[in-house]
Amino acid sequence: MTDVLAAIHTQGYTAVLTEGGPHLIGHLLAEGLLNELFLTASPVLAGRTGTSRPGLVAGLELLPNRPAWMDLISARRRNSYLFLRYRLPTPHAHGGPQSALAS
Repeated sequence: MTDVLAAIHTQGYTAVLTEGGPHLIGHLLAEGLLNELFLTASPVLAGRTGTSRPGLVAGLELLPNRPAWMDLISARRRNSYLFLRYRLPTPHAHGGPQSALAS
């Protein structure tokens, strides 16, 4: 992914929006390339049993040794849907959630 993003940046693009599942998110997190996460919470309940389908992040062990704290930067509601936008700190930044009053 680092090479792909470098090629995109050489074309003059400074922001890249990706849409993917748990494997892509895992790769981007592992390589330190994910800086924001847009998460939609749907009002539909769905369950899984007897499947190996991954959750939000796949291929990367985060807790307890490598927590990935995010800061909520916006929340919107449309009917019963929630649209959440989180910022991931730079790799050298804080190791826990920031105060809700921090800007």
